[in-house]
Amino acid sequence: MNVQAAKAWRWIGIGVMGLAYGVWYMYSQSTPTKGNARPLSNEAATPFTVTRQQIATLVEEYPSIIPVKADLPLRPKSTGSDALAAVDDSVKRMELAQTATNAADVYALIFKQLNQGSCKEIIDRIKTLLGKKKYSELSPAEKEQLKFALNTSDIREVLALLEVGASKDQCQFIQDYSKGFDIPLTHLGPMRDLVRLAIWASGDAFDAGDQQQAGNWIATGMKVARQAGSDDFLICRLVQIAGDKMILDHLGGLAKGAQFPEDQAYAVLGEIAKRNYGADLTSALRKETEIVASISARVEAGETAEAVFGNLLDTEDPLRQQLKDAEYIRRNLAKYREITDRMAELSGGPYTKEVQTLADQLVMDTEALPDAEFGLVRNIAPAYALLLKKSGNATAEMDASFAAATMAVYRAKYGRNPASFEDFREVFRRVSTMANRGN
Repeated sequence: MNVQAAKAWRWIGIGVMGLAYGVWYMYSQSTPTKGNARPLSNEAATPFTVTRQQIATLVEEYPSIIPVKADLPLRPKSTGSDALAAVDDSVKRMELAQTATNAADVYALIFKQLNQGSCKEIIDRIKTLLGKKKYSELSPAEKEQLKFALNTSDIREVLALLEVGASKDQCQFIQDYSKGFDIPLTHLGPMRDLVRLAIWASGDAFDAGDQQQAGNWIATGMKVARQAGSDDFLICRLVQIAGDKMILDHLGGLAKGAQFPEDQAYAVLGEIAKRNYGADLTSALRKETEIVASISARVEAGETAEAVFGNLLDTEDPLRQQLKDAEYIRRNLAKYREITDRMAELSGGPYTKEVQTLADQLVMDTEALPDAEFGLVRNIAPAYALLLKKSGNATAEMDASFAAATMAVYRAKYGRNPASFEDFREVFRRVSTMANRGN
């Protein structure tokens, strides 16, 4: 393959690597920093810690601990995000939001509000002021400025719409996967910001003494994170993991300062515990394989390289002619499926050193393929290995935040660390009994 042809495939690899960088950037905004934990008699030497998998077994044993549905159906019919986003009247926005069946349509309204006028100015000012700080790390002066912002009419409307969007059972931002590499994922950054907005509202309510409302906003943020990951792309699922981690860090930070309502705290922990991130990531990898298959089918059907690959290809490159070669496409597609199937197998479990070694070896084997015959595969596979590594690290860090938040909630109630897993089973039994009585 000549230099120009290699350049074209590099553009495709850069596109996928750009997604990986986007994951790193959004995830890096929620990296943990140490909070101010109140001193406890046995906190220095914890004899027992809990895992997300252990809590998941308790959720199975006491399902009433979770009062909300954890899984969201995919592919609801869109009511027209563009039309909803064009609405200017606040009353009509709320009416349309309440009648929308797809939460993505509600978020289209919110995104418009967040990107115009005084609302944008307020959000930008608060983000600049607070930086990456958790709510529990804010100074009294910073909290006052945040409280003022949250009580402006513009932000109150956004929060009201956010509650409506989070309450929807269906959320799908991507309605047409046939666009392939040109599918826009511009909603991911704003969705992460909405998770953070819910966290801010939760902290403000908590400081005002309204622990119930604080818990409601945590639950809202958790649902928004789930909705951000509802589309079948690796980067979408990774943004969800990052959102869940932000929620857990916030819950743990609040619990270190005061007792948090057990029913709400364990409902949040229980729902996150049930999430199967490995299966979600595997599903996303499979979907991206299907997307490449559909792209290849379009090429075989005679569509131009420009139409299929968009601006990811240099339109002056002679490789356009090679992309019309059906045999070349079939050969790369077969190898691509072989690689992504293996990547999907590796993503289904914990990201261990062994998994990393196998992923790295898979990349090296791919890069050793003849460039003239497998140019597409050689340039895309390393990007997927990077995404796989990011997903493994993200899940591991999220699990650490889960354990820390779970222990903090327990200590806030009992003033000590749990002695064993049976202590958590007793808590779940009691909270589940309370939930059943309330039904």
